[in-house]
Amino acid sequence: MKKLIAFIVSLLVFAAVQAQNTRTVTGRVVFAGDDEPLPGATVIPADGTTGVITAQ
Repeated sequence: MKKLIAFIVSLLVFAAVQAQNTRTVTGRVVFAGDDEPLPGATVIPADGTTGVITAQ
């Protein structure tokens, strides 16, 4: 019984890891006034699920 529970938990963990949708987005976030990089800006995709903060 313990093996069955461990197997089911393993499947659930595997499914959760596989369900993550990873995308790579590249580009620059700049200030419109002087075209300088804008560190610390929040970038959120159109679907609004997760976001990131830009680095310098």
